[in-house]
Amino acid sequence: MLILKNIRLASKTTGVLRLFLCGAALTSVALTQMSQTQPGGEPKKGDIAAAVDRLKQGDVNLADINRIARAGAVQAIPGLKKQFELAQDGLSKDSMASALVRLGDKDPIWWEYVAQQATAAIESDAPCPMGFDLNGKTVPGPSSEFIAWAKVHSLTINAAEEIAVRELPGKVAFLAETRDRRAIPLLQRALSSPNVLIQTRAAQALEEFQDKGSIPLIVGACRRAPADAAAAIANFSLARWGDPDAKNAASEFMPATPPKEAK
Repeated sequence: MLILKNIRLASKTTGVLRLFLCGAALTSVALTQMSQTQPGGEPKKGDIAAAVDRLKQGDVNLADINRIARAGAVQAIPGLKKQFELAQDGLSKDSMASALVRLGDKDPIWWEYVAQQATAAIESDAPCPMGFDLNGKTVPGPSSEFIAWAKVHSLTINAAEEIAVRELPGKVAFLAETRDRRAIPLLQRALSSPNVLIQTRAAQALEEFQDKGSIPLIVGACRRAPADAAAAIANFSLARWGDPDAKNAASEFMPATPPKEAK
């Protein structure tokens, strides 16, 4: 799984880069980068039509669902509803319910499903696998806190990583992918999660919503977090905001760019 590969690769790198890799992997969980796109960034019409056809035939592909949702292909709604009922795995259900909300289907069941899944993830006590030293810098390997959490839940480290790194942040990502502003209060709650990966994805989503009222909450999350975690949260949210207050706040947490060496 790409996200687990990234977190293991991260253990061989240093400092903020480890958190940046994890944050980038969160976006892959939401499948936002899996669609083939035209230069302008929108899915190709032929790809959308083919995706809708495959869905009708019962071929459920997460990348197809992402294409359909991003393109606003409302003709796929009946197929998504049918396949949701048939789906056995949570990831497929999460993606289809999220897509149905984004496509504007009025049945409240879809929003309720996505919100319930995200709420459970936000309220989880699963910590991020990474540990931090006294200076707030990331350290290699799973933290003692994470190892203890896995033991309490009778999980192997790999199984615990799958939950903490992919499953739980993924549910928050699918909430964000609805593009529904009802998600904002839940995303704000997610800034208090013990898992920095969830915090990072929530902060990123709040920036995508351009919810200026969330800026102080994101700043607060950064101030509570270890230095490297704060830098990751700020990088994926405050630093990308057009708002000058957000950009100024980001500079408090982002590492200074080292001066170029004289030639």
